[in-house]
Amino acid sequence: MSFIAAGKTDIRPLCLNLDKEEEFVCIDGAIERMAKYHRDTAVRVCNQHDGEKKTTCLAAVLRKMYDIKKDLSLYLVKR
Repeated sequence: MSFIAAGKTDIRPLCLNLDKEEEFVCIDGAIERMAKYHRDTAVRVCNQHDGEKKTTCLAAVLRKMYDIKKDLSLYLVKR
């Protein structure tokens, strides 16, 4: 998250081209944390995306971290 916020790397090579669930979790986690400390930067990163990825990203900006209503099913180990 800190490298993305500082502009040292881009979120796309880190989080895109994964399977759909992994991509969601990657964007969601990085942006939630970034929005807690750098909201404007998080919005800028989200605006680099289109469609569903942008929607996922902007929702994470609004939610930030520690939302008790967040669906954690993708974060849990599936057995």
